Amino acid sequence: MRFIVFGLRGVPPEYLAGGLLLVVLLVLLMALLALRDARREASKRGDAGFTPSFVAPAKAEIRREAAPAGRRPRPGGLTPPADARLDGAMPPKNNPLSLNPLQLRTLTLLQALARLPGHSRPAEEPGAMLVASLPQAHGDHFHLGDAVVLTRDASGLGNEAVWRALERKGLIRSLFPDAAVLTPAGLAYDTGLADALLHRGNH
Repeated sequence: MRFIVFGLRGVPPEYLAGGLLLVVLLVLLMALLALRDARREASKRGDAGFTPSFVAPAKAEIRREAAPAGRRPRPGGLTPPADARLDGAMPPKNNPLSLNPLQLRTLTLLQALARLPGHSRPAEEPGAMLVASLPQAHGDHFHLGDAVVLTRDASGLGNEAVWRALERKGLIRSLFPDAAVLTPAGLAYDTGLADALLHRGNH
């Protein structure tokens, strides 16, 4: 050691700094080579394929989403495709203006009233019908011609907000609370509820 120190006394400082830097670089290079060899050994043992537990579920979800809709679900509780969950469900009714249930029921009853001479007459607008003389409920029902309507299904006839919504959609012209003018679009709109609301039979 004394020999090394004695031998370095005459070496310029810049040479010493360069030598130290070279030693550091060599040490780092040896460490990188050792790390590479360790990873190769781990790969041979199968450790390189290890996936952390918090990553595995996310990858499984991605694989399920990417699977074709027609494939059968794998066992193990995986969620089936969306269209498979809809099998056997009733298709949605044709409702192009997206009327809510109360609006659909109200329009259905106004259409029924427009077909009754005692409650309607042609309006000034071509193809439109003026509906007036709205029926009065007695008890839990009221009559529309030969049909019976439950009072709970007719709550929209006394709801001004419902009439305004139908007016905004171009189905009626509101004269709330006395009358409503059903436009040609309102008369032709298929609500799909006439058979469900207009009960016909012995009463």
